[in-house]
Amino acid sequence: MHAIIIIIYYFLHAGVCSGENLILPSKLQNATQETALFKPIKLPTDTYNDYIWRFGSLTIVNVVGTSNAIAAAYRNRISLDMNTLSIELRNLTLSDSGDYTLSINGDKGSYTATTRLEELILLLSLFISLIYSFLYTGVCSGENLILPSKLQNATQETALFKPIKLPTDTYNDYIWRFGSLTIVNVVGTLDSAAAAYKNRISLDKTTLALELRNLTLNDSGEYVLSINGDKGSYTATTRLEVFGE
Repeated sequence: MHAIIIIIYYFLHAGVCSGENLILPSKLQNATQETALFKPIKLPTDTYNDYIWRFGSLTIVNVVGTSNAIAAAYRNRISLDMNTLSIELRNLTLSDSGDYTLSINGDKGSYTATTRLEELILLLSLFISLIYSFLYTGVCSGENLILPSKLQNATQETALFKPIKLPTDTYNDYIWRFGSLTIVNVVGTLDSAAAAYKNRISLDKTTLALELRNLTLNDSGEYVLSINGDKGSYTATTRLEVFGE
């Protein structure tokens, strides 16, 4: 049953061809004046040189080999990463809301995936962020901790659990958990990693980001970061969805 769900997911979202696939995040949410990053979760493994990013039916950027053509309306607003095929769209407006499509011509086939950008008025976005913080992130004295709501990765890939926002008060003690299992416990300059994770994780003690390598389907589930600060305790949860190759 699980395999059937994965096949349906690929068919609907990933442009499967000869076992290769292209996957984009299902949705992005940003406020006006912010920047949106459209970054593929998975790219085809065959060789490709030609690809196009579109907004609806409008071509934003067309890449052929090492040359690229950017639509005049976007020239001062976008950046293109030709390694990851991601585009960064700056100074967002409500008119930027809609479907964005990446199409790739590879040597084994063509691939297409679509993501949706939902643009929020800045004031509304701030209001939603405050509600989110209150409900999910352990708000204390105006400080908060926010993680991405969800990550999606394929088996054998690497997941990066990186906080979007960290408390501004001083903290030295924090724990990353998978469900009720402690992955790594940091107290001051010392950290203790669970034996099952020692060869699979890296921890950035500046950003508190956790990198988990060589993913398996068993890694799917909820990941919790808990921080003890000098003004209070903070907890946030994110979910990892791992799908098979």
